[in-house]
Amino acid sequence: MKEKKKRGRPRKAKDNGKHPGGRPPEYDPTIHPKIVQALAAEGKSNRKLAKNLGIGEKTFYLWQSKYSEFRDAIKAGKEWPDDMVEASLFQRAIGYSHPAQKIMVVDKEVEIVDYTEHYPPDTNAAEFWLTNRRPKVWKHKQEITGADEGPIEILFAKELQDV
Repeated sequence: MKEKKKRGRPRKAKDNGKHPGGRPPEYDPTIHPKIVQALAAEGKSNRKLAKNLGIGEKTFYLWQSKYSEFRDAIKAGKEWPDDMVEASLFQRAIGYSHPAQKIMVVDKEVEIVDYTEHYPPDTNAAEFWLTNRRPKVWKHKQEITGADEGPIEILFAKELQDV
C-alpha cells in the first residue's frame, strides 16, 4: 500500500513585523499604557508603537478608541518630544548663542579656548513657525480682492473703449 504524500511546503510564520498569526495579546490596563507611554516618549510613530507592542495597527487603533487610559498614555508620551521639537524650532527661528570650547594645538601644546558660538535666525524655521501658529496672517495662499475688499471687476477691451 502506498503512503499519501502531503502537498505543499510546511508553513512558517512570516518575519515581516506582523503578528505571526492567531489571536493578538489581550489588553492589560496595568501594563500596556505604561509601555506605550514610554515608547511614545522616544518619538516612535503609531506604526512602530503597534509593532513594539506586538499587535497590528488595526488592534492599536481599536485599543485607542476602546480604552481611554491607553489613548491618554499615548498622548502624554508624545507631548514631551513634541514640546522639545517646538522649543528647538523656536530657538532656531529666533537665533541663539551658547558657550563652546575649541581645542587647538599651538607650538606643540594643546590649548582649550572658550568662546561663544552664535547661530543666526533661520528664516525657514521662522516662516514654518508663523504659518502654523498664525495661519490667518502668514498663509501661503494669496487672496486677491477688488477695491475695499469687494469683488474683482473684470473689464474687457470693448468696454474700456466706452469709458
